[in-house]
Amino acid sequence: MKKRRSLITDMVIIVLVLNVLSVVLFSYYIKVEGNSTSINYAKESMLEIVKEKSELISIKFDRLENNTEILKIIIEEALKNEKSYYTIPEGYSINKDKSVIREKKEDVSVNSQSNVLVKLNSENADELARELVITEVLDEAMGTIIDNEDVIWGYTVTGNNLLRVSPYLNLEEFFDDNHDQTRDVFYTMAGPEKNPDKKAILTSPYNDYLGMGWTITCTQPIYDRNGDMFGVVCLDAALKTMAEELFKDFSLGSDGKIIWLDPQGNIFYHSDFEGKSEIQGEIFEKNIFTMNEMSYSEKAAYEKTLSKTSGLCTYVDKNFNSRIMVYSKVEGMDSYLLLQMDTRDVQPTIKFDFSNIWVLIVLDGAIALIFIIVLYRQFSKPVRALVNRANKISQGDYSLVETLPGDNYFEIAQLNEAFDYMSKNITLDILAEKELQQMEKMAGVGQLSAAIVHELKNVMARIKGATYVIELTGKNFKNSDEIEIINSSISEAENVITTLLDFSRKNSADNKINVGSIINQIFLLSNKEIISKGISVEIKNDEECIIYSDGIEALKIVLQNIILNAIQAIEDGGHIWINIKKDKENETIMISVMDDGPGIKIEPKERIFEPFVTTKEKGSGIGLWITRKMVESLNGTIKLNNENRFTEFIITIPVGSEDKNE
Repeated sequence: MKKRRSLITDMVIIVLVLNVLSVVLFSYYIKVEGNSTSINYAKESMLEIVKEKSELISIKFDRLENNTEILKIIIEEALKNEKSYYTIPEGYSINKDKSVIREKKEDVSVNSQSNVLVKLNSENADELARELVITEVLDEAMGTIIDNEDVIWGYTVTGNNLLRVSPYLNLEEFFDDNHDQTRDVFYTMAGPEKNPDKKAILTSPYNDYLGMGWTITCTQPIYDRNGDMFGVVCLDAALKTMAEELFKDFSLGSDGKIIWLDPQGNIFYHSDFEGKSEIQGEIFEKNIFTMNEMSYSEKAAYEKTLSKTSGLCTYVDKNFNSRIMVYSKVEGMDSYLLLQMDTRDVQPTIKFDFSNIWVLIVLDGAIALIFIIVLYRQFSKPVRALVNRANKISQGDYSLVETLPGDNYFEIAQLNEAFDYMSKNITLDILAEKELQQMEKMAGVGQLSAAIVHELKNVMARIKGATYVIELTGKNFKNSDEIEIINSSISEAENVITTLLDFSRKNSADNKINVGSIINQIFLLSNKEIISKGISVEIKNDEECIIYSDGIEALKIVLQNIILNAIQAIEDGGHIWINIKKDKENETIMISVMDDGPGIKIEPKERIFEPFVTTKEKGSGIGLWITRKMVESLNGTIKLNNENRFTEFIITIPVGSEDKNE
């Protein structure tokens, strides 16, 4: 015999390999999925941080504009109430070079006092005294703003080149004798030529005159009561200081950058620059697209960034490093805050720890060994015994009865019992088959008997109705009409029995059937229940509704079942509508029986034509099944229309041929 492979051995090998492989793959998947979740979370966190910081920048500069507006109002009020004559106030001194300085007060905080820088000469003495007095009113407000806002300097410059700066510092260390403040960027941008709306504006970044690096100034022009420009009031924000404060708790990785751009790519701030210049007042005029050579991918990323509101994109720089850029628009300033990082700084490295995997593999091996032992004892060994028995049975030995040793699984025990049955005498199966056939015949007889009983109940009901009419009218026993009805009902009962015994075949007698007459007869015989329940009956009958068929008894049974069901279903005072009409085009008679009873509760409705389906407590459930069979024997159809609140049965039967019945 050819040696075959063992199913058990293959199963064990497959299970072991798949188990080890699944452990490795699952561990790898968990690691990768964890890293992917970490990356997505890091990206989402970065985007939320940039959005938050851009909102803070917008808020900070909005407050800066509001505060310069307040300072403008204070000094313009002083201009409205100015006197006609001023002298240089106390606390100011004039040096030998005619420069005016203010003495520092030790009992007042540095932020709440200011120093001035201006040259005194005979031509401007009176005007200088006026400007010193008027601008001094800003000291207290300046001190409050510097204490509470991100402002490094607050100052005002007049048209006579008077510079007043808070907090107090020695201004002569930063400016030479010939410096003209009215030509500086914060003054020229606020003038009527560049700022006809006289509103607070933000300068481009420039190198601070007082050594604080790249600075943006919010400058507000001041006009006197005559509409002439008196000067400007300014608040300075140091960009590097602001960036350090905004991102002090955020790690940018090994090569992260913070960038602030306008929509054209002009740089407000870039963390790669030192933030200082050797030239006072130098305007920072650099554009991100022309500053350094960049890859096509990087340029496309910047262009996308400066056309959206917020988001995240990745690109490859000129050194082929993958980088991530997170951006958000700074509302109210028409600019964008960007955060750049190397992708590796937000993407953890996948390190696979095989030491733990080997532990799982060894554990799997132990489980597999146990699995092999159990399979051999509970499956392989019993199956081999069953194979030996099957070989003997195939040789005609049905008398062998054995019981497998030990406890076996349910499936093995079932297989053993099956072989036991196979070894029994085959004649038992033959006898059982004959007995089953006899039972099927008896079931058919019982079903037909139930149908006959059901239909005879209808006939008996008509006989009972006729006797009720006799009693109700008070006529004597010789009333020929009712006696004739009783006799005809008995004859009809005989025909019903004959029809039910062979309802699949048409009656041998030829008949011209008047459908209206049959229905009137059925209602006449059912008068007792109709009267007792107060049922109103409306019949619409087309006189041309004649059927040429030899199945008059079958049609009577059909109409009796449908009408009696309607009578039994409706409540006292109900209605029954009968509509009989001829479809000349299709040569059919349509009979509609509709009542306003409670309807049929069986779902789906088509099940009512199945045998033994009923909602009546004492119903047999075969009436409508027989009805459908009878209609089909007449080559007709019956259907239920239950779409509205009424129950309607529609019976359609072919008219037939008159020649056939002659």
